[in-house]
Amino acid sequence: MKIETTPREDHQVTLVVELEAERMERARRAAARKLSKKVKIPGFRPGKAPYEVIRLHIGEEAIIEEAIDALLDDIYPKAIEEAGIQPGAPGRLDEVASIDPPKFVFTVPLKPSVDLGDYRKVRVPYEWEAPTEKEVDAALEEIRRSYGITQPVERPIEAGDFVQLEIVGKKTKVEEGEDPIVLDTKTLAIVAASKNETSVEPYPGFSKKLVGLSVGDEKTFSHKFPEDYEDESLRGATVKYTVKIKVVHAVELPPLDDDLAKTVGVGETLEDLRKAVRENLETKSREEYDNAYYEEVIGKMISLAKFSYAPVTLEEEIETIFAQTESQLTQYGLTMENYLEMEGKTREAFIEETVKPAAEKRLKERLFLDAVFLEEDVEVNGADFQKEFGRLLLDLEEMGIDASRIRARRDRERIADILATESMNNIALYAVLERIKAIASGELEKAEAEAAKAAKEKEEEEKEPETEDSLETTPETEDSPETTPETETKDE
Repeated sequence: MKIETTPREDHQVTLVVELEAERMERARRAAARKLSKKVKIPGFRPGKAPYEVIRLHIGEEAIIEEAIDALLDDIYPKAIEEAGIQPGAPGRLDEVASIDPPKFVFTVPLKPSVDLGDYRKVRVPYEWEAPTEKEVDAALEEIRRSYGITQPVERPIEAGDFVQLEIVGKKTKVEEGEDPIVLDTKTLAIVAASKNETSVEPYPGFSKKLVGLSVGDEKTFSHKFPEDYEDESLRGATVKYTVKIKVVHAVELPPLDDDLAKTVGVGETLEDLRKAVRENLETKSREEYDNAYYEEVIGKMISLAKFSYAPVTLEEEIETIFAQTESQLTQYGLTMENYLEMEGKTREAFIEETVKPAAEKRLKERLFLDAVFLEEDVEVNGADFQKEFGRLLLDLEEMGIDASRIRARRDRERIADILATESMNNIALYAVLERIKAIASGELEKAEAEAAKAAKEKEEEEKEPETEDSLETTPETEDSPETTPETETKDE
């Protein structure tokens, strides 16, 4: 078997494999015997007809096709191994260059590679701060509000009231053919002037303008959106909102006491509730900060790296994201066709403009994290694995799946394998993210410097100092007797 490899610019290799003519002849005859068992040749039992009879009955082309298929299954993996190629995905047969001698041309996608660059020079301070007691108090007020009792009132709206209203929003200036209506609903529910306002519809601060209005009142507000507003269609636009108050509900809040804690189901005392709220806020706050922090740090580190991967590697990522998007849409009762029609995009445009950039970003992030994991020699331990495995089991139980009660052994083993793989992937990700944070925050550099200093000091301490006593020796001279005085006296 002769092998030629030619590297390509798209991180693939052209692989040419040439076989001996005798090998092709053997493959033909084996293919003919195999095919003859599937057809009836007059005068012969299945598989017993001579080669020439089979060839005339079945046809040379069918035999060669069957022979090539059998050869490819055998020679391709051997050729890859002999050529020392590390494939990143299955290769493809581009051409049967000749039959005599048999010569095949393959394209082999290479395993992705990453040159990390000077990622260790990236510095972003880690400055997360725990929520303040003021934020804890605000969260407790929201809990009180969620357990409040509402009743309609006929007085003007006050801060904290639940209000139901009709609202129509129109742009004051529109392009030709553009619909000026940006909002039109008869059932907008909102809390007036909430101290911890979570609703930003139709724009932040809107709910404060409702204070003082009564049921039946109509009023118009104008609002100019900033040039960097998240909704592109509203950037820089001035919109007039006409509202009509339909219902006003006052809220009677329960006391902030131990009974509220028991009602919520978090402990027995108000302090238990406060502690749970604080921990929840801290968890959420840290997650939000970490997400933004890692997004910034990894983005900066990736900008210093160089990635090489075959087109098929990106295509697989695109297909994965597209399939995930389709799955998410079905949860909202939509099909991909419905969504694309709503967006006014073709399938091709959606993939090129939306899916492909997301796939490139995710692929580079995954390749980068894998490369850092290996470069930094990040370690994970069994205790973390067991803890993560148990957490995933609890997640399954919350979904109504008790793995221990599944009768079929094969199904139990399959679930265990899936959980084990996901657990290992998760703890590896947690570990490499911690290492990245230590690098970017400067903690790792500081720790390494301190360790190097301590090691040097220990090395110096272990050296035995030379003293004057250790250097004193008794010189020997030719006149010096080799015996002690006592020995000399006895000899005399």
